[in-house]
Amino acid sequence: MLQLHSSENSDAQPFWVYKLGPEGTDPFGNKQYEYAIISNWVKYPVTVLVRDPDSFKSKYEVEVLRWLEDQGFINGFVRAFNLLQPASYGSCQYADNTFELFGKKKK
Repeated sequence: MLQLHSSENSDAQPFWVYKLGPEGTDPFGNKQYEYAIISNWVKYPVTVLVRDPDSFKSKYEVEVLRWLEDQGFINGFVRAFNLLQPASYGSCQYADNTFELFGKKKK
């Protein structure tokens, strides 16, 4: 179990990684998963984190939606209320030091 912190709730939310997509590589050649399906023990809400939205849509979306339905993440209730929504994180704000990997930058 991992913990997810979000802007919607100040408390850490426990979640499980239910499925990982195939391995791809980032621009630096490091192995990275193309997508990850995460949720809590009741399977709601479910989040599909994707590395590249355009690539995901063309290569994996149909497969992932089928898997979500087969595993009970998508059901009549979800369909009736149209609860499948893409999210854009383009407007996310990060602290200046968010992506520092090895401590403070030397000037």
